Amino acid sequence: MRHVFAILLTFIMCMGVHSSFAQAKVNCSGEVIDKVTNAPMVGVSILIQKTHKVVGKTDDHGKFSVEVPVGTKLEFSYVNYANSVADASADFMQIGMTLKDDSDLKDVAVVGFRKV
Repeated sequence: MRHVFAILLTFIMCMGVHSSFAQAKVNCSGEVIDKVTNAPMVGVSILIQKTHKVVGKTDDHGKFSVEVPVGTKLEFSYVNYANSVADASADFMQIGMTLKDDSDLKDVAVVGFRKV
């Protein structure tokens, strides 16, 4: 009987340790808009900042919903816009993005094709 009790107690303790290693997650939802026009931005990539792993994109109305570990910083990336960073939270998030200054554009390549 003692042996069964010891095995059962060990099993319960192991389950408790295992669950403490599971990372809590938070469901983040919100909207990404252009700061100048207040228009929703479609197709903005949402990444985890440390790993640059893409976890989602905005829909046709600029809205998003992603589930990430608590304490994660989300990075919002879109072509010709400066990236925005926000802490993941369960509250509704509104992310404003602005156009990048195009002064860092140094070269332009133009490619033309012609059918003969």
